[in-house]
Order: sequence, then C-alpha cells, then structure tokens
Amino acid sequence: MEEPAWGSAMEAERAKLERFWRQNGNKMRAVMETPLFRRLEAYDYRPIDLRHLHNKFGWQAGNNAHCVGAFYRTEAFMGLPDEGRCGTKKGQTVHIEHTVPIATLLHAIRSTRPQGSPQIATWILARSVTTAVADGEGRHTERRRIVKRGFARRSDVLTPGHGDQNFPFRRYDAESGARVWDLVSRRMVDPDGFNLADHHANLKIALDWAGLSHWSTCLAAA
Repeated sequence: MEEPAWGSAMEAERAKLERFWRQNGNKMRAVMETPLFRRLEAYDYRPIDLRHLHNKFGWQAGNNAHCVGAFYRTEAFMGLPDEGRCGTKKGQTVHIEHTVPIATLLHAIRSTRPQGSPQIATWILARSVTTAVADGEGRHTERRRIVKRGFARRSDVLTPGHGDQNFPFRRYDAESGARVWDLVSRRMVDPDGFNLADHHANLKIALDWAGLSHWSTCLAAA
C-alpha cells in the first residue's frame, strides 16, 4: 500500500506548531525558576510536576492548549478543525497521549538523578515523547484503542537491553488503525524505525525555534 502523502493541511498544522514554539521560548525558559523545578533540582520527583512541566511545552489538551506543542499527531486529531478541538472533560475531542508514560519517566529520572537546571530540563524533554490523539465518548475512541493492551501506564522504551528500548511508538497497537505523523520532519511515524535519536533531532529544531539552542548542547549527554 502506498504511504499517505504530506499535504497542505499537515503543513498548516506544522506551521501552528512552529509558531507556538517561537512565541513561547521565554515561558519555557522561565520554568527553571518555578517551585516545581526547585523540587526537581532537590531530587524530589513527583508525577504531577512532570505533567506540569509538559504543560509548559504545549503538551496538554486542557486549558485551551489543544496539544499545540506536540511534535507527533494522529491523522484523526489533525482532521479536527480548530473549533472542534476540546480538551476539557465535558465534550472532550482531543487528548495528549504520553507515548512515554509519566510512570516510566519517573522511574528513569529517579534512577539517573540528572543535575543542573538545563541538564534536568533537556534530560526530561529528550525522553518526553507525547502524541496528540482524537478523543470522545465510548470505549472505541482513538485515545482508548491506540495503546497496546497492558501498556496503559508503562513502556519498555527506557528499559536497558529490552527489544523496545529507544523505540517509543512500539507501545502503540498496530491494529488500532491510528496513523501518527512527525510534524517536525514531515514524515509518518514508523514504530519500528523511529527512535529517541529522531526525537532528539526534532527537539533540537524546536529548541532553535524557541531561542533555546543553548539547551541543545545538553542533549548529547541527556
């Protein structure tokens, strides 16, 4: 079967992503002055802090964010017009799926304990793969069918020696019918080909958009 082509609607979606990162670099930088970041520096790791950190980078559906900072988006999500995107529980149509679950990030950061403000930020961002998906009512919405059974809150992407190590999208069910696109590189995601090095490359581009290119120097060690 021929791979779907990148189209004008996807290019428009990418333009919104780039605009968000360019406009919010100062807010992203300011996260290092917040109480949640002070806790991260003190090795006080809390799931809610990782979620709130993600929010600063547009990786949330609620508060009218509508996953605006997400590099990875499903075709179903992108098929929704802006006015049809709702991230609140009542009438929810979009959801940010933590492709690398918060529980997986939490376990890894507790084991690694990165030090230094930009190093902590880039360590987390380098492992924070999130995907904008469509949501709705019922058990068969994209949000509920995209993840493999048994992997709702876990992934082996950061498990040393595991076959899924470094491959974040292998957590998704190939039979779900959901197709994920990488907006930064303008490619459809191949779960068996896309790895964390690809995410790092995308993150470097986004950090440049945000005027945070100096954070990129920490990526190699992240």
